[in-house]
Parts: sequence; structure tokens; C-alpha cells
Amino acid sequence: MPDKKRTRLSLLAGVLLLCCAPALYAQNLQDRVKAAFVFNFAKFVAWPKTSFVDERSKLQFCLLANQEFSRAVALAIEDASIDGRKLESRTMRRSEDLEGCHVAFIDDERANATEWLIAIKGRSILSVSDAEDFIQNGGIIQFVLVDDKLRFEIHQGRALDSGLVVSSRLLQLAKTVHRD
Repeated sequence: MPDKKRTRLSLLAGVLLLCCAPALYAQNLQDRVKAAFVFNFAKFVAWPKTSFVDERSKLQFCLLANQEFSRAVALAIEDASIDGRKLESRTMRRSEDLEGCHVAFIDDERANATEWLIAIKGRSILSVSDAEDFIQNGGIIQFVLVDDKLRFEIHQGRALDSGLVVSSRLLQLAKTVHRD
């Protein structure tokens, strides 16, 4: 009887693995793609010198996201630099964690993006999210799906208001550029 039960459990575990593995792989792939986008966004944005303590200060990626995405960002920026600055990622839990951030990614499933955008307003922080209506609620870059492809929109006016200059090369790649 125990062998029969063990066989059934093994078979059930195998079926669940076959059913769920593609979904897990797809989510992991989507996290890696978004992480690469976030890293590359930072390459095409200029921050005011006042947003860094000194020339050796790291460019900080602050994440309000699930553990898998946070790991994907850490791997994407590992051993990389932008404009001679080393990169660092960290997890946010409270709005106080925004201190020293240069890029803030806010996952649509983790928190109320609007509350975080209020805390970001007036700071030189590139806000990025996959939350619906992120741009309309005050964000700078929003991921959107177009024909099952990951694209993004940019609010150039809001970036400028935050002291950030977005490269024309990045603006050309955006699905939509908002200016007002």
C-alpha cells in the first residue's frame, strides 16, 4: 500500500510539474526581460549631479517587487556600471526607503503605485512600473503589452520636471512619449 501511494504521489508531482513548469518558466523569462529593460532604461537617462553624494556614489535601483524580479535585476546589473558608477539594487518596504534611489521599480502586484508616486514626486528618481495607469497616475515609464510583446511608454515632461534627461534614442524606442 505505501508503494502504491508513493507511486501515485510521484505521478501527481510529475503531472503538476509538467503543467506548471511552462508557466513558471514564462514568468521567470518575463522577469528577466523586464529587469534587462530597467537596466537599459538607466543607461539612457542622465541624473543631476546633486542626486549623488559624490563621484563614487553608486546608482541605486530600488525595487518594490517580488523576490524573483528583484533577483533578476540583481543579476542584470551585476558587475555593470553606468557612466563610471557601480550599480546596486535593494528592496523597498516603506517610502523612507526611497532615500538615495535613482531608479524605482514598483510592481503592479505589490503595492498601491499612486502612494509611492506621491513619495517620489519632486525627486530625481526614474519611476518604472508595469501597473496599469502608471503614467496617468504620475509615473515616468510604464510597461505595456502590445500584441504579446513587452513595450513601454515614457512621460518625458515628468522626467524633465524630476531633473532627469531621457536620451532621444530611448524616446524613439518608446511606444508612446507623453510630453504634457
